Amino acid sequence: MSVKRLTDLAEFTDTAINDLDFFWTDEIQESTVTTSIATPCVVDWTTHGLVANNQVTFTTTGALPTGIVAGTTYYVIATGLTANAFQLSLTSGGVAINTTGSQSGVHSAISYISKKISGLKLKSLLGGKKYTETFTPGAINIANVITHNLNTEDIIVQLWDMMKAEVIYADITFNSITEINIKFASNPSGQVKVIVLG
Repeated sequence: MSVKRLTDLAEFTDTAINDLDFFWTDEIQESTVTTSIATPCVVDWTTHGLVANNQVTFTTTGALPTGIVAGTTYYVIATGLTANAFQLSLTSGGVAINTTGSQSGVHSAISYISKKISGLKLKSLLGGKKYTETFTPGAINIANVITHNLNTEDIIVQLWDMMKAEVIYADITFNSITEINIKFASNPSGQVKVIVLG
């Protein structure tokens, strides 16, 4: 099992998505919020899902209260944290921010949350890629090489006898992130369709 950031998939073209790997993803969420003018300031955000030290920035169509600046990164603090409200600090684990003055317009909060998901879940999110090929096997006791572009070793192979429309059982003698070797136990009646689920 390994842990890697989702960006690793873009950096390394031969990165296999293995079921037991874990990947860190950055989830962005945005919502309209209200901010109090108080000591300390309380941000109301229904079912925000944030935890202490999550980062939050703000935008507005008008003016934020004095003490909060649009585009500045703030940190959620543990004090006063509920399912629908939280307080802010300029530093991780720092003191709560106070607000004064007046405010106007509609305020929005944007948060970036890092989450760990499994390779199996990631492949599901990516749509469970599939590769199919129809071919006539060569010598059945010698590996028939199928090249695919699913970029994973975690595969499920289904083989169908196209003449009989039934499943064929065969040995997968080797597989990599781009190749599968199939050796048949008996001669299929004609063409075979191979379905590879990545």
